[in-house]
Amino acid sequence: MQSLLRRAFAQPARGVLRLLLCALSAFAVAGALSSLSLLREATGPATRFDLHAAKRLDRTYDRLRLFDVDSLEKLSALVPGVRSIALYESSLTPVLERAGDRFELYSMAHVTPEYFALGDVQLVAGDFFGWDEVDFGDRVALISESAAELIFPDGGAVGGEVVMMPARAPYRIVGVYRRPGTGPGPGLLVPPTPGVAYGTVAVAAEPGRAADVRRDIVAAARTSYSEELERAGYPSGNDFLINRAGEFGSEASPARRTLTSLALIGVVSLVVAGMGVFSMATVEVSQRQRAVGLQRAMGASRARVVASLVSDAAVMGVAGAAAGLLLALVALPQLEPGARLSGAVSRTNLQVDLITAAASIAVIALLCVLASIVPAVQAVRPPPVAALREA
Repeated sequence: MQSLLRRAFAQPARGVLRLLLCALSAFAVAGALSSLSLLREATGPATRFDLHAAKRLDRTYDRLRLFDVDSLEKLSALVPGVRSIALYESSLTPVLERAGDRFELYSMAHVTPEYFALGDVQLVAGDFFGWDEVDFGDRVALISESAAELIFPDGGAVGGEVVMMPARAPYRIVGVYRRPGTGPGPGLLVPPTPGVAYGTVAVAAEPGRAADVRRDIVAAARTSYSEELERAGYPSGNDFLINRAGEFGSEASPARRTLTSLALIGVVSLVVAGMGVFSMATVEVSQRQRAVGLQRAMGASRARVVASLVSDAAVMGVAGAAAGLLLALVALPQLEPGARLSGAVSRTNLQVDLITAAASIAVIALLCVLASIVPAVQAVRPPPVAALREA
């Protein structure tokens, strides 16, 4: 390995340039593969609907409270085709107080963090709350953009506090959100109260699976809560209601175009860098013609000389790919071309995982090998004496 590296860097300037070309190629491949991974996961808009456990057949807000945090995972596991499932319990006209002023919002909702993956909530400022806040019972909240403008007209909603009336419970604002294309919705989103069961879950079905999920989620809920339904005296078929909320994720199309563009840029960069690697390999082999002639004169076979030249290129490719991947590990996660895909994918930034890293190294090593094979074969064709005379 050391001898291969020494030969690869026999000409320092040319060796560094080849290394940079390989690093650029690896960075481009890693970015393109990560973009394609996001595109594969973002299969399209999700269909969202709410599952209510209703006390009566009419659509009222008087619900049988069955759903708690611990039961969501079990319910999701019983239904294939569910993209996300979350607690969602809304209440009307909450009253908030700030700096002595009172504000009446249209509604508020208790939600679990999975609600933010349903696709109808877009973060404007701050951050979503997570399971740590839910588990510890923290009083945090997300406020809608319109409510933030009303209650915090001077800005600075994130980090501010509002007091929930009449209990005078303070809530810290951790983020501001909007619901593009779906109406204003709740003015405030807060975590569920620990130990409390709720009457509604919000479900997002994968594209094309809405009808199956609607049917299966009701069947799964009847199975999971059969004892509770029996105690409540529910006749079969009159226990759950489904309320359709629409499709979400269509706002992801600009992000898909961005991801597609990044993937194409990666391919173009790979082609350009590959042409540079091929040209440099040709030049380097021609400049090593005398060394090739000496090896042939000393009895080295053509296959052995070709293998030596190709292995030099492969080592250079692997070394350059490693450098490019280190850069990709740092730089790619800082890019968020899929930020508007948050309702359609499990992550929103470009990342280098083990598969991407292995594929990038393999592609660059193969590129360098292919670029060096042709000039290497051409270099060993002349007889040794002719090669020494030409050198």
